[in-house]
Amino acid sequence: MAVHQFLSDNTYEGGHNLNYRYMFAGYNCQASSSEYSTSNENIAVVTVQGNETQIAQHIVNTWLDSVADRNNILDSGHQNEGIGVALTENNMAVYATQDFC
Repeated sequence: MAVHQFLSDNTYEGGHNLNYRYMFAGYNCQASSSEYSTSNENIAVVTVQGNETQIAQHIVNTWLDSVADRNNILDSGHQNEGIGVALTENNMAVYATQDFC
């Protein structure tokens, strides 16, 4: 996302969503009693202002201010979480993704 300055739950090339990316990587994200994926994703982009702690707090606050993102964070059905962070080449923006399974 940072390379293309593109914010979306789908990939820049090919439009693949989180469930496809999990499947492609061989990662199974299904509740044992469900045939459906139980994955969710939060994404954010923020302008670089302050130190690393302040940037992280801004990203988390952005997610907590969104009803859907907050629900993803508070969903007790998720067993795993992964977070990815990338800077744009000019170091002016931070892209973050938070994936749940």
